[in-house]
Amino acid sequence: MSGKKAAAENHLPSTEALKHAVTLVKQRHYILNEQDKTVTRLDDAPLALNSFAKSYIINKAAEKAAQSPGIENVVVNIGGDMVIKGNQPEAVEIANPKADAENDAALTTIKVSNMAVATSGNYRRGFNVNGKWYSHIVDPRTGKPASEIISATVIGPDASEAGALATSFNVLSIAEIEALTATRNDIAYLLITKDGKEIRSKEWANYEVALNKPAAVLEKASKADKLWNTKYELVVNLEIANIESTDGKRVRRPFVAVWIEDAAKTPVRNLAIWYNKPRWLPDLKSWNRANGDEFKKGAEGKLSSTSSATRGPGKYSLSWDGKDDSGKLVKAGIYTVFIEVAREHGTYQVIAKEMKFTGSAQKVELTPNTELTSASLDYRKIGTSKK
Repeated sequence: MSGKKAAAENHLPSTEALKHAVTLVKQRHYILNEQDKTVTRLDDAPLALNSFAKSYIINKAAEKAAQSPGIENVVVNIGGDMVIKGNQPEAVEIANPKADAENDAALTTIKVSNMAVATSGNYRRGFNVNGKWYSHIVDPRTGKPASEIISATVIGPDASEAGALATSFNVLSIAEIEALTATRNDIAYLLITKDGKEIRSKEWANYEVALNKPAAVLEKASKADKLWNTKYELVVNLEIANIESTDGKRVRRPFVAVWIEDAAKTPVRNLAIWYNKPRWLPDLKSWNRANGDEFKKGAEGKLSSTSSATRGPGKYSLSWDGKDDSGKLVKAGIYTVFIEVAREHGTYQVIAKEMKFTGSAQKVELTPNTELTSASLDYRKIGTSKK
């Protein structure tokens, strides 16, 4: 039974089914003849290449781009797995798997050049069965989902190897991981356990950088203008719809923008911009009209590369702490929250909701649409459970 089937039927596979799956996995499925470059398939067991194929593709794409005349540095990012070619170091933020919101502060930041970075974990992809979350990564030795390590980030010279190691580190024990990398000084890793413990290899220190994040800037407010109540936050919840193709066209993940505007219709804070290439940003028409000029002036530097497990259809949360894009607290008052979604071969949707932020908790359910199964705005005291 697959994870999707278990979630759909809301029950776990039987012990017998797990034993059968493990036995099947341990069998020999292919004969590879390197000399003749032939492959002989021995059974009909399905083969999912997943991260191996993705890592191979981004490595080939980066190599091809680096060979182009005039190109000195190349960064290719597919779903958080990255290849960096050239001598210019790239800053990469490592997402915190324990974070409540997508835009919460990164766990740490690394700087790498001429290396690959891959992250694998269960915090964005997995299955809910009987109210319990299970990883999509399964230990082939037991047939059971990974549980002890919830995120593994690997830095290495080869993208395919980094991707394979990041995935396997989710099921191996700490001792097994240390033994596997004992003679590899070109491999660095960061592991996060289910209880939040951070385990770094000694090589990780060669890439990790300390960032002095600016504190909130408190401006003097007049008696008539009160600043945002720092005991409160806004949580934007949204669920990207799982859309299946009905006309044979490939269903692509949507571009998403979430931002805040003040009463004068001036953008004050970008919470999320999910896209794959800047040239497609005009498809987010409302965001582009409000923020596009600033982005073209160089504000895109605020959108640092993030290495994280691949996003897919599902539920996400974003938080707003009352600060604008420069880190200053805004005035208490009325603001409009925008959620814009555009999908190739799909639809275009915009939700705009005005809310008053003056220190009085409130929650608003937004009207769902084709691209968003659900959405809500929750203005609440910091520390209140989001469940």
